[in-house]
Amino acid sequence: MNWDYRFKMNKENEDEHPFVYGSGCTESPTKSYASSCLSQQGNSSYFSKNLIDWDPRTAWVEGKSDYGIGEYFEIDLPYGGSNIGIFNGYQKNHDAWMNNSRVKKLKVYGDGKPICFVVLSDKMGVQNFDLPANSDFNKYKFEIVEVYPGTWKGVTGISHTGTPITSDMLFGIVSNTKLFTGVLLLKLAENNMIHLNDSLHQYLPTFNNIDSNITIRQLLNHTTRLERNG
Repeated sequence: MNWDYRFKMNKENEDEHPFVYGSGCTESPTKSYASSCLSQQGNSSYFSKNLIDWDPRTAWVEGKSDYGIGEYFEIDLPYGGSNIGIFNGYQKNHDAWMNNSRVKKLKVYGDGKPICFVVLSDKMGVQNFDLPANSDFNKYKFEIVEVYPGTWKGVTGISHTGTPITSDMLFGIVSNTKLFTGVLLLKLAENNMIHLNDSLHQYLPTFNNIDSNITIRQLLNHTTRLERNG
């Protein structure tokens, strides 16, 4: 443990835009887990799923009676990633943020191995930080080491984790390509430029590992029996 990374604040969102919204994408965490969670109060829940719901007004709040030192949460990034964004504290509103403690220092693990410490600022808004080089892991664990005490004694929360969206960010649109591909093929068929019962080999002759009997129609219907990434 010989790194101590301080966050790089996203200046565009630092002052006037305390909340940043987005939608799921391949760079987003897909699963979350926490060592403990504060019990639900009325309509408000504090489960680990709030870490990845793209809504900074919700939060994971640890369930210990003290400040939660040693408590932790984990996120899964199946496509990897080393740039993390965190909304520190319960950012439902300013009063909720002030009342609840905020994280000052986190110990970060990648695939079970400690990789660095991250020191967060005590302010609302998204905080971005890059993990050390070669830290492209699929599972990260964040352990609370130190906190900024809130007005209420105990309970510390994190509103959201993920990769903040910027105007120049590139995304893998994964299954969204199915819609575009399907519409394009149907338009080509409508204009008699292809036929849905044509063999794929007629248009992809270099793919020798594909059964020559597979047709475009089967490809569109997901009935080719082709393996994913095969």
